[in-house]
Amino acid sequence: MRIGNAKIDFKALLIDGPAGSHSMEPKIMKLLAVLVDNAGQVMTREDIITAVWGVEYGGDERLSRGISILRKALGDTRGSHTHIVTISRVGYRLIADVSEDDLAGEDIVETTEPSKPSNVSTPETQGQSENLVSAHAHIPAVVSMAREGGKMQGLSPKNLAAVPALIAICIAIGFFALLSIRSVPTLSIQAGMERGFSHVENFTATGAIQEAQEIFSDILSKNPGHASARAGLAFALFREYTHLERDPALLQRAKAHAEAAHRGDEHLAVANIAAAWAAEFEGKFDRAHEYLDRAEILDSDNMFALEGRHRLFLKQGQQEKAEEVIDRAIAAYPQHALFYTYRGDYFNVKGAFASAEKDFRKAISLSPDSPRIYAQLSYSLYLQNRTEEAVDVVQQGLKVNETALLYSNLGTYLFFQGQYDMASSAFEKTLEFSGDTHDYIYWANLADAYRWSQSKSAEAPTAYRRALQLLQVDLDRYPDDVNLKSRAAMFNAKLGNLDKAKFYMNSFDLTADSPPIQLYRAVVTCEIMSEREKALKHLDAAITSGYPMIEILNDPELARLRQDSDYHRLLAKPKND
Repeated sequence: MRIGNAKIDFKALLIDGPAGSHSMEPKIMKLLAVLVDNAGQVMTREDIITAVWGVEYGGDERLSRGISILRKALGDTRGSHTHIVTISRVGYRLIADVSEDDLAGEDIVETTEPSKPSNVSTPETQGQSENLVSAHAHIPAVVSMAREGGKMQGLSPKNLAAVPALIAICIAIGFFALLSIRSVPTLSIQAGMERGFSHVENFTATGAIQEAQEIFSDILSKNPGHASARAGLAFALFREYTHLERDPALLQRAKAHAEAAHRGDEHLAVANIAAAWAAEFEGKFDRAHEYLDRAEILDSDNMFALEGRHRLFLKQGQQEKAEEVIDRAIAAYPQHALFYTYRGDYFNVKGAFASAEKDFRKAISLSPDSPRIYAQLSYSLYLQNRTEEAVDVVQQGLKVNETALLYSNLGTYLFFQGQYDMASSAFEKTLEFSGDTHDYIYWANLADAYRWSQSKSAEAPTAYRRALQLLQVDLDRYPDDVNLKSRAAMFNAKLGNLDKAKFYMNSFDLTADSPPIQLYRAVVTCEIMSEREKALKHLDAAITSGYPMIEILNDPELARLRQDSDYHRLLAKPKND
């Protein structure tokens, strides 16, 4: 069978297409079979899960992972789905042409039974250039010139004798065309390792993460005991999880490869760093520091070690140590954009928005093709009440590449302008990107917009519940994270679960030195719980810490609080009071 330009062998569990040959898991092929049986029709996630995994299956992470694997094997790229499309908040639809691949066993000359017309798409209809077609794709074209209605027309014995020669020429042309596609020499292990780690370092380039995984997987297929390649594959999977797909299955795969790398060579710096990342994402921070301490002895100031150490300190609430590490990383790697974005995010949390803007602009100068950095810069501008500039930067980023984060930012700006329906549309757009349905922030943003939209308010509870389900995964991993707890309190309050909101609020302490965003979440949560005095206290601290007034003045959750005379007295206080 063919789906688009890919050849499918369900018995052998193989997909062979423009993205290469892929061996599939049985469940993944069953998923594809279900989509093929319903080609062109929208299938809900629930129906697909029931058909593939059974009614007792309790989650949808496997479905998201399966769709992602199929898209990669069929040749879809992020943001350009030509085989399987997502139907927002419903499910999926197979849109590619499906046809029986019966040409392989067909005789060239056929004078008896008429053949079925071919449904195989031509290179032109698939948007591919002529020189990218495989050798086999040229053979049906020769046959079609000599056929009409399935019979050979107007061929003399002389012409008939020439057919084998024509076929031989076409095969030769196709063979050399195929050679031209694969003329790049196979990389040596050393060159492959260098290229793979370069992609992991500079992962924002389109396709970099996927290519890194392919390079390391190829090395491991030939040498399963290669600890460095195993660590590299773990890093590439962690990158996919943090920057492309928040699918828990990716974390499990990354952890398995990291642990295998460390077992393979515990004296290898990158193996210890990969093990540290795995421990970090499990919430085992002390263990992660131990691995990084070992790596530090083996390879001082390793880029991945510095990155991991910075994240660890942030997750542990050790802001000053995190800042020291990132300053050290920038000094060691002044041309690496990622470290500037990390420091920019840190400055945003501190309320130092101008410093954050400076770092994001530096990062863009180093990596101008990364749409994520445009999103970070736009948010920094927005926090400085420069919304028009923020929107302009979002538009610049969308020209580079459409990403969920950019649409999420745009939705935020629209929300605080009171454009709730338009904000809903922007947030819905974020969920159309593969993998981003696993991000609780996007679901919470969508729920907020629905909550204040006259036409979609009834859909808000479902979105809040999904946000809380996804947030719980991180809470289970990091039970002491105040940032996560403050989100859980606010989401529950908005959903109407006031007892749970109160539980989470009582599980952590806030001070005047707490991050402004956490203070502001406490304001909203306390106001919804009718604890006005606490809300005003936290609001005072949030304003003093530099939380942007644009949200305080426009958040619909605080409409009644803004009518309180104590609120106006608070705003009238001298800034140095």
